[in-house]
Amino acid sequence: MMFKKLLLSKFFIIFISSVLLLLSLTLLKISHKVYSEMLEVRLDPSEQSFYFQDNLSLQSNSGLNSNVKRVVLLGDSRIQMWDEFPELDGYEFINRGIGGQTTGQAKLRIQSDILAINADAVILQVGINDLKAIAFIPDKRDQIIQTVKDNLQSMIETLLVQDIDVYLMTVIPASTPQGKWYFLWSDDIDSAVVNINNWIKTIENDQVIILDATTNLTNGLKTDKEYSLDTLHLNETGYNILNNMLKETFK
Repeated sequence: MMFKKLLLSKFFIIFISSVLLLLSLTLLKISHKVYSEMLEVRLDPSEQSFYFQDNLSLQSNSGLNSNVKRVVLLGDSRIQMWDEFPELDGYEFINRGIGGQTTGQAKLRIQSDILAINADAVILQVGINDLKAIAFIPDKRDQIIQTVKDNLQSMIETLLVQDIDVYLMTVIPASTPQGKWYFLWSDDIDSAVVNINNWIKTIENDQVIILDATTNLTNGLKTDKEYSLDTLHLNETGYNILNNMLKETFK
């Protein structure tokens, strides 16, 4: 009996040790990934190198078809994951979204990803990554919201000075938090999205077209699950809604 207890205790110790080792290795892998991403951001804060080769190719082809307007979509992962656009006569759509980017980072890419490739128009969808930070630093909520507004306003002014048409999309709200976001989300983020979108809708400028991306996607404060891939991103059905919006806008 004593031997059996001893054997069981050894198995238990081995089991616990194995679990702890697995957790340690997992945490090490996550830490390595986070640290690597942090170093990449430090080396290239706005990630202007992300589309460097693609931009070179577009620059060499600029002016080949002057009858086609080049519409560039600038933003975060919501743009980057928008991988199919409608085929509309007289327009070509170029994706310049980078996952995880804030309004400040997108602003720094205007020269390399917009002006350098001779964009005729720009669609902006960015802001949610700024607002996510509210869950971690709630005392900075008002400052973060103001920063988003200031950066969007700065981008608009920079583009208009260059005679580029601006299409500003409302920030797409998150869906019901799932997975890790269940623990990392805050209702203050949702209210901040509403704040930004209400501000966007007050912009009065004939050269700025407001694209209300939220009307057909939300069931109130949240993006409907029917259109959600996960907490922050749209599925194919959601992007079909956005493509219909483009067809209506650029018809």
